[in-house]
Amino acid sequence: MRYYRRLLILPHYLLGIAWLMVTAGLLYPYFWWLGFAREKLFAFFKFQGDVVYGLLRPVVNGITVVRKDADTDRARLFVANHQSVMDAFVFSRLGLTRVVHVAKNWPFRIPFYGRYLRAAGFINTDEVGFDELCARARALLADGVSVVFFPEGTRCKTPGRFHSLAFHVAIAVGADVTPVAISGHAAMLPPKGRLPRPAALRYTILPAVSVRDFPGATGPLTMARQVRNIIVTELAAG
Repeated sequence: MRYYRRLLILPHYLLGIAWLMVTAGLLYPYFWWLGFAREKLFAFFKFQGDVVYGLLRPVVNGITVVRKDADTDRARLFVANHQSVMDAFVFSRLGLTRVVHVAKNWPFRIPFYGRYLRAAGFINTDEVGFDELCARARALLADGVSVVFFPEGTRCKTPGRFHSLAFHVAIAVGADVTPVAISGHAAMLPPKGRLPRPAALRYTILPAVSVRDFPGATGPLTMARQVRNIIVTELAAG
């Protein structure tokens, strides 16, 4: 099985990419006909993620989901470390369907997906100011849609510096932050163009961090450091 995983992870990975792009293109007329209905798009993203994980399961060294949080149903503001492009599918693996991400411009330029992401409510930080970002995040949370930030801003093998934007938004809208620790993606998809390789994938939802504990002008920066430390500690323990 070990040699099977090493030999076939690249074909499985490429098949996953092909699945994502082909289904996105084939279903575009269907979503156009539906007016790009948000709930249909959420279901589509979840289904795509389920298929990708199904394709990868035989060639990775296990997929583990750990829940240390108490609140499983309410929409929340999630903050996660960012290891690879696979991070986009983590929340479907966690069983969360109504989720949008806050990201820079590049995902919105992907053929077909750019239209889908905008229609679903994903937020492009290169297009909106802070006040509008907060207004959209507040509206999404009130509508039962979780909001995800990757505060490193770019993919990092080990957690880099957490920028404070997510925490400024959290404090402005009064939403506690739920950290998520993502492990294994950097090993599975190494940087600098190296081929995929088998790795153990582990996703941990951690207890929420209250914004009430970070008052004052330095609150967002202090919160960013604390949430990063929580995730780093979890990754080291896992």
